[in-house]
Amino acid sequence: MLTISAPCPRCKQPKSVLQVLFCETQFSDLLLDRDAMVQCVHCRKHSIAVIRARGNLIVTGSASNFFGDIENYKPQLALIRIIPHIQPSAAPEGVPGPVAKAYVDGLDILDTGKWTPAAGAFRTALDRATKTLWADRFPDDEVPFKLESRLKKLESLVGIPPAMMQWADGIRVVGNEMHEMEEISEADARDVAHFTEMFLTYAYTLPSRVTKFKERRAGGK
Repeated sequence: MLTISAPCPRCKQPKSVLQVLFCETQFSDLLLDRDAMVQCVHCRKHSIAVIRARGNLIVTGSASNFFGDIENYKPQLALIRIIPHIQPSAAPEGVPGPVAKAYVDGLDILDTGKWTPAAGAFRTALDRATKTLWADRFPDDEVPFKLESRLKKLESLVGIPPAMMQWADGIRVVGNEMHEMEEISEADARDVAHFTEMFLTYAYTLPSRVTKFKERRAGGK
């Protein structure tokens, strides 16, 4: 059976094997793009792979004239794209590099279903963000050890709505007890992911957009 080593667009497993179950068959000596149905060996879900092939390509179930990874058949076969396309993870606009990296790591890990390390990455993003914001606003003050203390002090300065802080109080991962729990649940991991996104948006994205708006208006554009 023909296989493709690539990330799965369904489960987003970064290194998966996609088995080609069926591919269009055409008789031609020309290079043609053909749609193939593929199945991820990890999640067993189906996607479409567009394969560029020369001549007759037959892949239907056990009847195949190609065996092994598609990379072994260059230039006769080539993978063009996989549908649906995986959108790369990204942090909200204006988030500084170290904070953005931890946040994107959290998104990527979350897609693999590893809830505890994903929550840890989001926690790291919040730690880095609040420490950076604190240093900018209180350069002469010692940074509080607890994340909750930093969040509450920064609430009015960052312009976080009270409802968000009530939300933060209910998120187990925001508290230091995260390190005492054996495992983080999917619900806890997704809660801290959503909260982190909103916090970074209020702390960085909105001020950045307001600044750009003022600069544009001042320039008469």
